[in-house]
Amino acid sequence: LRDDGCGDPAVFPRSMLSSQVSMRDARMMHVAFVLLVLVHEIAKCLAVGAWSPWDRFGFGVSFFVFVDTFAAFFNGYGLPPQSIYWSPLMRPLICVALSSTIHNYCSQVWNAVTTKGVVDVVFLQLGILVIWVWLGMLFFADEPEGVAFFAGFEDGLRSMFIAFTTANFPDVMMLAYSRNRFAAFFFVSYLVMSLYVTFNVLLAAMYSAYKDSVERSDAKRGSQLEHYVGLIGASLCQSTKGIPRATFERMFCAFCGDNSEWNQERASLMSG
Repeated sequence: LRDDGCGDPAVFPRSMLSSQVSMRDARMMHVAFVLLVLVHEIAKCLAVGAWSPWDRFGFGVSFFVFVDTFAAFFNGYGLPPQSIYWSPLMRPLICVALSSTIHNYCSQVWNAVTTKGVVDVVFLQLGILVIWVWLGMLFFADEPEGVAFFAGFEDGLRSMFIAFTTANFPDVMMLAYSRNRFAAFFFVSYLVMSLYVTFNVLLAAMYSAYKDSVERSDAKRGSQLEHYVGLIGASLCQSTKGIPRATFERMFCAFCGDNSEWNQERASLMSG
């Protein structure tokens, strides 16, 4: 372990597989992969004639990773600051930008978390946190508990968030509990209200909103496809001029599940 640099802060931890490849070779493979992604994004833009927001995002992240890895050939660490190795942090974002499944999932999740029911429960959760922090600053003022965990509003928020996650939770209340056993009611009531009641209501609201969003999206897309396929079939049977351009564009947007301006422009280009 000592020969491998274990415990040395100047040594980057690497997996067993990557440790068999020199850093220079690994960077060369990384540059080649990122170049393939960039070529893919540029080729898609030239073929389709338009870029979606996700395509712009993927190209920007890939270009940033390429510059960071290329700079590492010369200075050994990439783009500043030296304490942050940017490329590994950005790799998951490249996968997100290239996956249409993740795009649809993010869209449905965003529609779910921004519904009124979910937003109301989120504000209720934050309200409970703020109220208990304020009560803690009042109850434990000029006491060891207050000095250690409620010296200010920011310290109180941090302490009650630790209590909410139950990570090292007993440490937050042990000073007050050792002086007065009734202080446990303050922390237990907070856990019951925030963790066991409100947080479970929030999870239920998010699940219900996400399920409704997926069902509405699937039902709308299915009805649109059925409608436009019927129109196309009728057009082919009644006319020899082919499918009307407007019908094709609407069907294309419905098939893609996105009626955005970018998809409308892409459908217009494809229909010629």
